[in-house]
Amino acid sequence: HFGSNSCLAYPLRVLRMTSGNGIAAEEDLLLSSFPKLHSLEAVGPAADFGTLAIPNLPPEVTTGKLKNGLTYFVQENREPKNRAELYLVVGFGSLVEEEEERGIAHIIEHLGFSATKSYENHAIVKFLESIGAPFGACQNAYTSFDRTVYTLHVPTDKEGLVKESLTVLREFAYFTRISDEDLQKERKVVLEEWRESK
Repeated sequence: HFGSNSCLAYPLRVLRMTSGNGIAAEEDLLLSSFPKLHSLEAVGPAADFGTLAIPNLPPEVTTGKLKNGLTYFVQENREPKNRAELYLVVGFGSLVEEEEERGIAHIIEHLGFSATKSYENHAIVKFLESIGAPFGACQNAYTSFDRTVYTLHVPTDKEGLVKESLTVLREFAYFTRISDEDLQKERKVVLEEWRESK
């Protein structure tokens, strides 16, 4: 994640590259609709996005890289008390889909909550709800153009809850089950979300 600046810089750069000679006035008019845009910090050419350094983190953030390549960030927070916020960011979104694969990243996101190697029949959802992490508010996910993000907001007041919650994130990352039956169930949910977004 390179910060909100890169999200704005890339589409505008594409607009400039694709606009013809007679479109400069329209482009200026469009950019004038965003008066604070010019105050944003430049992030470099679009070609450099994959190699940009992670922004400076506060000194209280511990970061590192595991043997499997996972980069982690940990920061202790005082509020909310006895809660941990866990995020798994997977660098897979709709940009990597071919035309005939449209929606696959989103449906894989849904399938993670349905079944994995260690959790059957929405057992992840049931486990998280049983420890006080209701679906939607405390366990959720979203898919965007360049990533899929799983979020868990879990209690920390009992031994083993954080460890089990990290196991859930591992299941999302490596062991999401994709069967015909799972696909049929989740396809309806994803299509309904798509219809509601129109």
